[in-house]
Amino acid sequence: MGLTFRENETGAEAVVTGWTCDSENARSFHLGIPPAWQGRPVTAIASHAFENHKGIKSITLPDTIRRIGSYAFYNCTGLEKLTLTDSVESYDGGAIRECTSLAVIELHIKRGSYQILKDLIGDSGAELHVHIWLSAPGFERFDTSNCLEQVKFSNFPLADPGKERSKSDISTCSGQAKVSTSESPEVDLIFPSYYDEFREDTHARDFHYHIIGAGMGYREVVTRRGIDLIDYDRKFETVTGMPGSFATAARIAYGRLVWPYKLLPRRREQYLTYLKDHSDELLKMLTGRHEVEKAAKVMELLGTSTAAPEENAFDLGDL
Repeated sequence: MGLTFRENETGAEAVVTGWTCDSENARSFHLGIPPAWQGRPVTAIASHAFENHKGIKSITLPDTIRRIGSYAFYNCTGLEKLTLTDSVESYDGGAIRECTSLAVIELHIKRGSYQILKDLIGDSGAELHVHIWLSAPGFERFDTSNCLEQVKFSNFPLADPGKERSKSDISTCSGQAKVSTSESPEVDLIFPSYYDEFREDTHARDFHYHIIGAGMGYREVVTRRGIDLIDYDRKFETVTGMPGSFATAARIAYGRLVWPYKLLPRRREQYLTYLKDHSDELLKMLTGRHEVEKAAKVMELLGTSTAAPEENAFDLGDL
């Protein structure tokens, strides 16, 4: 029982082809892919490699993996967490489909690429909790000498570098736009669920296509070059305005407040106000789940809601 491998076409690299075990009877286990096999770097997960292995609870991929084949983890219904880096350059569709328990993705950014994140969240309509470690060069600060009507975020790693901000996004000022170098090196994001719905109009003999949920809009803030955190924070009202959205909205607010990378003062107050207005419900939910540390953190956040911390604050004005 264990991992199986083969050489790639050149013989210089190794490909993970599967796991030899009785998946129906296997107990829950963590699967860690090694970085090398028989002296060759492990660079790919073969298509269908772990399909239907229901005993896998979490998977960690090494920094050597560059390709994840189609349906590699298809129908791994016990899979709850996937940990990987931005080394993955090629993601074939369906790799995490029908992974009905998958809730957490941990991503280490080492090269400044967000393509794998875009691919993963685009392959699932379920709510996903994504925690990102920012270790790529260039995350120390964002600075521009003048806040004019438009500012290119070319030095803003968590935004689309080619996208310009309009005057409504960036306040006009005569000073500098500053972000402290002591910003958190982590980002904690929630991508809400969504699904497609087709409704038949019998009178018009036609079908109408609808997207239900806020998840599609949230996923659109991710490009292969970055994450538009300003747009991410702006979308909060699309979640709070939906029935039954409290738990998702609370998780979004909590993640942005605890790891406030590039969080603008106005948006910080927006999140704090939401948690304060729903504090009784939130603390009841957390204590019911025995999440004592989170409950304590919420109380700490609400107790300091009148003053934004010096670090992590933009000097760009409210959006």
